[in-house]
Amino acid sequence: MTKLFNPKKKVIYLLSVIFINILLNSYEKEQDFNCIVSYGNFKISEIDLDDFDQIKIYVESDVVIKQGSKSKIQLEGNITLVDSIYSTVENNKLIVELKSPYCNPDIPLKISITTPSLKKLAIN
Repeated sequence: MTKLFNPKKKVIYLLSVIFINILLNSYEKEQDFNCIVSYGNFKISEIDLDDFDQIKIYVESDVVIKQGSKSKIQLEGNITLVDSIYSTVENNKLIVELKSPYCNPDIPLKISITTPSLKKLAIN
């Protein structure tokens, strides 16, 4: 007669529970996978920014950079996509990215950036 909870079974059971827990918790929240998948209404959004002299863009888009007296960004495209763009200035660097890093929509987006001066540009 075998024991109901012999040590080998306990270890296998414990490892199974740990594995399932890791597997279930390794996925991002469902909202992170929400993505723009269709064309919709067009939107233009303009945001005034703090001054910056570096730009890092993580969004597939057409980018236009202009020299001007005020720092600002203008986004043109699908309303859902434009609303999903996050831009911030940190340490004199403008960072432009999607709020959900797992989304890579194939929808046209135009980003126009105005700044008094620029030292560095990186587009990923």
